[in-house]
Parts: sequence; C-alpha cells; structure tokens
Amino acid sequence: ERFIESNKPDHIFIPALPTDNQANLPEDYIARMKRILTPKQQKALLEGNWEAVGDPDNVYAYEDVQKAMRKNLKGTLPVEIGCDVARSGNDQSIVVLREGLKVRVHSKAQGHDTMRTTGEIWKCCHSTVIPKWKDLLDKITIKVDADGVGGGVVDRLKEQQTEKEELYTAMIIKMVSKEKREELMRTGYKLQIEIIEIHGSGKPKDPVHFKNLRAEIHWGLQELLGDLDLPDDREVSSQLMALKHKTNSAGQIVIIPKEEIKAK
Repeated sequence: ERFIESNKPDHIFIPALPTDNQANLPEDYIARMKRILTPKQQKALLEGNWEAVGDPDNVYAYEDVQKAMRKNLKGTLPVEIGCDVARSGNDQSIVVLREGLKVRVHSKAQGHDTMRTTGEIWKCCHSTVIPKWKDLLDKITIKVDADGVGGGVVDRLKEQQTEKEELYTAMIIKMVSKEKREELMRTGYKLQIEIIEIHGSGKPKDPVHFKNLRAEIHWGLQELLGDLDLPDDREVSSQLMALKHKTNSAGQIVIIPKEEIKAK
C-alpha cells in the first residue's frame, strides 16, 4: 500500500517537488539527484510521477486511478448499487452507486451490522436514485459481496424485494406530472429490483485466464478504468493500489490475498 495513499492517524500527505522548495536547497541539488537516481526514480522523486515506480504486480496503475478520480462525468443509466460488507468489526461496510460510467460512494459504516447495511442500500434507492431518475428507471440492480456476512444482507434484501418494488413504483408514479402518471398507470409501469450475489471465490466466465470471479471482476475494472469516473476518495485509491496479482501454475490470474501480502 503506497504511503501517499495511506490513511494514517495524525498524518497528512502534501504533494511537493524539489522545484517547489529550491530556495532552501543546495544549488546543485537537482543536478546531483539526476546523477544519482535511476530514470524511474527521477520521474518519481523529481517529477512526482509515482506510477513510474509502480510494482509490476499491482492490479491497477496509480496514474490510471488518479485520472479516473479527476473526471467529472454526467451520470447516465443504467443504475447499479454495489455493497461490500465488512467481514469484521474493524472493517467498513461500503455502499456505492454507479450511474453509467460515474461511480460515487453513498455510505461507509464501521462494522458488519447486516440490518444497517441493508437499510443503507434501500436509502440509496429512495433518497438518491428514485428522486433523480423517476420514471426513466425501469430497473435498479443491486450487487452484494455475498461471501461471509454479506450473505445476511442478500437474504434480507430478497425478503423485502417485492415490497420495495411496489413501494418504489408507487413513489415514482406519485412524483411525476398528472399526464405522465396516467400514462404510467395505463401502460402498467413497474420498477424492477434485481439482486445479484457476488461470490469472489466462484467460477469465472473465463476460467482459462482467471482463477476465480474476483480476479475476473478486478481485471475487467482495470480495463474499464480509462472510461470510468471514480470518487475522489483517498481510501478508495488506497484499497485499489493495495491489490496485487500473480499467475498460478495453470496460467490463470490470481488476486493475491491481503494476508499473503502482509506476510511478505
């Protein structure tokens, strides 16, 4: 995990180059550094391009992540809500909203309270998605990391699914103009909610190149990164840059578990 993206208590990273502080440096400092440093080290330490010294086993390139976070695209359909449920009390449960190529964090909460996490997902639907898109919505897709504690969130979502579809459909019909309301009722408009369980250890669509679904999902995101608008969130960047990969004996891409990385 890169030190510039780490969220350490009582620490803050302020980007600066030697050229920003030349008045306090020896006159030959930059010239001397150029003689000592390798070309890649020069790009990082003298030009601030930390991607230049990125590890070859990183899943995501630092500069690509930063470019995605500097974008400000307009949200479009389709709408998806994603949820990564905390596996322990020390982790965070995160709910994100994707509108086309625009991704934003809806909420973060410490711990793995499944009822609270389920509530945050529904809150994202009725407080953000529905007021914005109204009858333009025909479906909201909810994807949940269902391994471990996440299975409880999926179960609760499915229990409430039909009730929420009816409630949100009525909510949308009430929001629109009288003419549009009559049209929706005449055509039998109904909002659909699709709930998808994500099992990272499950079988990928392409088992030749990927060990499991987790590796396939991250590789797909990596390939889309140039088009995406990601939230400008240091913690998101930190999590992405902490991911590393390797190739196993079967020639498949594997995402290295955090425990294995920490043990090195």
